[in-house]
Amino acid sequence: QRIVEVCAAIEEREDEIRRYFSQWRSRVGEEGVIVIGHPHVTWLAYQISQQNLIYHYDDYRAVFKRSEEAIYKAALFVFQIAMQEGIDFMSESCYGMEMNSPARFDEDDLPYLCGFSDWTHQRGGLFWYHNCGTTRRLILAGRFNAFRPDVLETVAPPPEGDNDLAESRRNLDRAICTKGNLSLRTL
Repeated sequence: QRIVEVCAAIEEREDEIRRYFSQWRSRVGEEGVIVIGHPHVTWLAYQISQQNLIYHYDDYRAVFKRSEEAIYKAALFVFQIAMQEGIDFMSESCYGMEMNSPARFDEDDLPYLCGFSDWTHQRGGLFWYHNCGTTRRLILAGRFNAFRPDVLETVAPPPEGDNDLAESRRNLDRAICTKGNLSLRTL
């Protein structure tokens, strides 16, 4: 319930939030690219530890869902200010298949990802999606194409990820820019 209360009061912090983004834009200048931090809606903005998150999701579903919705609405308020202050990319992140299932991704993550991406694109902005987990099944099933991020990070091959970079590129919409990592463990 506390998450909902804090998120409901976000508008009271508009001046502080606006100053924060404005100062970053001034420090970086117009030539630098700035990506907003991820709100982590389905992780409840890190307010519950990763190991306990599933218990709250299963045992307190109604409260969990209200908290997600409050974080989502607060994030959109912050995104609006960020875009007005010249922040280049709005973003979100969620778990890969090491901590999630395709069904839970579809039920819980995908609606928020579509919402953030659509909202951002409707306002002429760019949307960055980060997932440093195992994402191959999600890519092959077209789930990332469904919410159309402008940048998809990270498309990593083993040992860090589970993607074949060529296979992933063939299955992703050509409009999506991918940022992947090649392991340096062999050095």
